[in-house]
Amino acid sequence: MNTKCPECDKDIEVTKVECCKTTQQPGISAKEKRDYYLEFSRSARQRFDTRRTYEWKLNLALWAAIAIFAVKPLNSVLGDTKAIIKLTTFQSWVFLGIHAGILLVYTFLWSSQLHKRNQRDRLLAMKYHKAVEKFVRGEGLPEVDDPSYSCWKALCNWAALTQILVTAGLLALDILFHWKHLTWA
Repeated sequence: MNTKCPECDKDIEVTKVECCKTTQQPGISAKEKRDYYLEFSRSARQRFDTRRTYEWKLNLALWAAIAIFAVKPLNSVLGDTKAIIKLTTFQSWVFLGIHAGILLVYTFLWSSQLHKRNQRDRLLAMKYHKAVEKFVRGEGLPEVDDPSYSCWKALCNWAALTQILVTAGLLALDILFHWKHLTWA
């Protein structure tokens, strides 16, 4: 299909032809691109909000489980309600190892990855939204690149640090409540 160049009035092909200083390519219009950017922004924000909901549900469930185990005496868990049961040294180290493992898995496998994805979705939503704002102001529609983010930066926000500190605090309380059962000889 042929059309006229807006600058020199020559016939040009619609596929891709360079004429004068104008390059014409088939594709989506700026309005369609703007609509896609708005949809991308909404989608990133929705992923962030959905993930945030699951994040808090899982955190509350983990914290409730730690709290229930912390206030439940170890001797009633092991079956003897009258005597204080002492764990062997090996069992004491396993007890501490389980708590350290929970904290490490929570911090480095769960929380860091979750907050990294939250940070990425938040940044993407803002970048797409800002690109649309520039378009509305008549500045054109810029390309949006994937934002840079890191696990360590993701953990350095108030939400992540608070969740990690609450989890660590509850695990420490659990260890303190069961300290009389542990043996270190």
